[in-house]
Amino acid sequence: MSLCTTSPDCLHTRIARAGGHVDRGEWASGHAILAGLRDCAQRGGCLAGDDCAAAAELLLCDIRCLLNDRAPQS
Repeated sequence: MSLCTTSPDCLHTRIARAGGHVDRGEWASGHAILAGLRDCAQRGGCLAGDDCAAAAELLLCDIRCLLNDRAPQS
């Protein structure tokens, strides 16, 4: 069984889907897609794992920052 189970455009496709969710305010859905991408990379899902993990971490951080900016100030 091969570890390379993703299509060549997996990273681009997942980033685009997550971005679409975030643009619509569907933070949890975007976060779930990116967390899945990061988990796949950490398991060695394909040869692009390092790029996937880095992209997922950056975008997860962006989502957290966006949510913190929108949180009500006490």
